[in-house]
Amino acid sequence: WMAGASSLFTKEFYDLVKERLEPNGILGQWIQTYSLTPSDYALQVRTLTEVFPHTALLILPGTDTFLMASMRALEPDSTIIEETQRLVEAEAAVKADLEQYFGTTDIRSLLLRHWVLGNHGVKSLVAMDAARGIHSDLNLRLEHDAPLRLFDERLSPAEVRKVILAAAPPVELARRWKNWGCAEAQLPALRGLLDRFAENEAW
Repeated sequence: WMAGASSLFTKEFYDLVKERLEPNGILGQWIQTYSLTPSDYALQVRTLTEVFPHTALLILPGTDTFLMASMRALEPDSTIIEETQRLVEAEAAVKADLEQYFGTTDIRSLLLRHWVLGNHGVKSLVAMDAARGIHSDLNLRLEHDAPLRLFDERLSPAEVRKVILAAAPPVELARRWKNWGCAEAQLPALRGLLDRFAENEAW
């Protein structure tokens, strides 16, 4: 709803990002779930997947989500998680921030709680939307539609979140638990994630 902001979600913008990323580079982009329809949200995700073959979606506290995209596979394995945990443990400022904003410094718990869609789930989210267009410099749909959503009291972030969660296959959660080396220490994070699904009746 601010003029020009939608240009950061166009295919042309993602093409520019792709050109400038290192071979193992990752794009991280915030997208809110408020003042959008599920189709608006899917439009942004679909446009991203037109350019990047590997994507993931994380749900953050509140009404925010975080999209990641790359030319390589994104989902970490247990080795990468352990390496990341060592980096976190070595940085007091990072540990303090994680504790303050997420309530834990355990990387497995953070991923388990917030990493909702891997590449397969993101594609399922896009496929669930009946529309097939993308957001581009020549079709700035968001630029014109988003201001109309701003004061629409019928819209709810819960509706967008419900669509996101519905695209998450239960088998993926079981696979991550195993591949990430999760154990008893991560059970509270697992319960928190399952509660989120239950509240949205996504499963």
